[in-house]
Amino acid sequence: VITTVKGSKNTAGRIEINSYYGMQKELKRYYSLTAQQYAIASNEWLKNEGQEPYFSQNEIDALGKGTDWWAEFIKPAPVQSHTLNFSGGGENTTYSWSINYFDQVGLMINTGAKRGNTRLNLTHDVNKKVKLGLNVVLSRRQVNEVPFNNAAWHDGILGSPPTLPVKDENGNYTRVGTVYNWTLGNIPNMGIYSKPFKDRNVSNSVFANTSIQFKITKELIFESRNGLDYG
Repeated sequence: VITTVKGSKNTAGRIEINSYYGMQKELKRYYSLTAQQYAIASNEWLKNEGQEPYFSQNEIDALGKGTDWWAEFIKPAPVQSHTLNFSGGGENTTYSWSINYFDQVGLMINTGAKRGNTRLNLTHDVNKKVKLGLNVVLSRRQVNEVPFNNAAWHDGILGSPPTLPVKDENGNYTRVGTVYNWTLGNIPNMGIYSKPFKDRNVSNSVFANTSIQFKITKELIFESRNGLDYG
């Protein structure tokens, strides 16, 4: 968000604050089998393939709901934005200075974006014929990403067995694709993209321009602009 308010001549200094805070949530989520349902379905598949069931009845009874892989890695997340603006003007000069901070945490673990910028607008009437202007915008943007695509989402969250924990007894992320011989061997455990994993992109930008206007006649104005755009 970049505020574009301009000050007005002969007005007292004005301070404006705009702020909001909200929560994001997926529009629709998918529910996979519970651990008990998964164990029963796996045993049925093994029987149909002429193999012995993997889970005993006692194991099935003790499983419960198991791991909800969706809830582990896709969570409601906050988003907020705050803007502070100062504006005003005198007989010949107007000014406006704004500061904005934006922070959006991603629904997927360890993702999100932050952005901060400041903007300054100045105008000054040198005389009835000449007018000067200055506009400067400084901004910084940071984006945290994970290498996540539709295939990984499908396999890693919907394909991971709910009978397995996110981490094993040694505190390592469970190799969910190798525990059972009937699952896909390339199923990723999305926990590997939790912190301290970091894929961060940071960018800075500077935009500035100056202008000078010459009022030649009432209907004719000549204006010259010089600018800088970096980032």
